[in-house]
Amino acid sequence: MTAGPSELGATAARISAVGSRLTTAAGLAGVAFAVLFTVSFALLRVGVPPTEGSAFADWWALNRERLTAGTYLVPFVGIAFIWFVAAVRQRIGHGEGLFFSTVFLSSALLFVVTIFVTGAAGGAVLAAVESLGVRRAAEVAAFSRALGYALLFGFAVKMGAMFMLVVASIGRQADAVPRWMILLSTALGVVTLIANSFWDPIALVFPAWVAVVSLFLIRASLARRIATADDGGAAV
Repeated sequence: MTAGPSELGATAARISAVGSRLTTAAGLAGVAFAVLFTVSFALLRVGVPPTEGSAFADWWALNRERLTAGTYLVPFVGIAFIWFVAAVRQRIGHGEGLFFSTVFLSSALLFVVTIFVTGAAGGAVLAAVESLGVRRAAEVAAFSRALGYALLFGFAVKMGAMFMLVVASIGRQADAVPRWMILLSTALGVVTLIANSFWDPIALVFPAWVAVVSLFLIRASLARRIATADDGGAAV
C-alpha cells in the first residue's frame, strides 16, 4: 500500500528531526574536542625532563599527576573529533565528491592516529617508570617527550591544517557553509601548514577552529529545527 502525501511528509519530518539532533550532538562533540585537546595539551606540556636520576625523580614527583591526567584524556580527544567529523559530513552531505571525500576522511583519520600515537608517547613515560623505576626511566622520558613533540607538531598539526583546507574546498564547492567560514578555514589552514613546527601556540589553532565550526553547526541545526516547527512539521 502506497503511503499518502501526509504520511510521506511526516516521515520526512521525522528523518529531518533525527538528522538535526545528531548534527547538534556531534557539534557539541566538536566543542568537547576543543576543550579536551586544550586541556590535555596543557597537562602534557611539562618541559624537558632531566636525564640525571635524582633530578628526574624530583621532576617526576612534580609532574606525575599531570602526565597521567593528560594521557588519560587523549583517547577522548580522538573520539570527540570523530563525532565532529560526522557533523561536518552531515552538513556538507554528498557535495564533496569522491576526490575531496578521500582527502577529507584521510586527513581526519591521520589526525586521530597521530594524536593517539602522541598520547602513547606520553604514556610511555608512565610505563617506563612503572617497569624500570624512577631513576632508570629518565632517558626514556626524554626520548618519549621528544617523540611526542615531533608527532604533534610535525604531523598532527599538519593534518589538522589539511583538514581545514579540505573543509574550505568542499564548503565552497557544495555551497554548504558561509563565505566567512571558507575564508577563515583557508587562512588558518595555510598559516598552520607553513608555520614553525615547534611554536607551541600553533597547536591550538586547530581546536579553536573546530570550536568555531561546531558552534556554527549547532546554530544552523537549531535554526533548522525551529524552521521545521514553524512550518508545521514539514521537511525543510
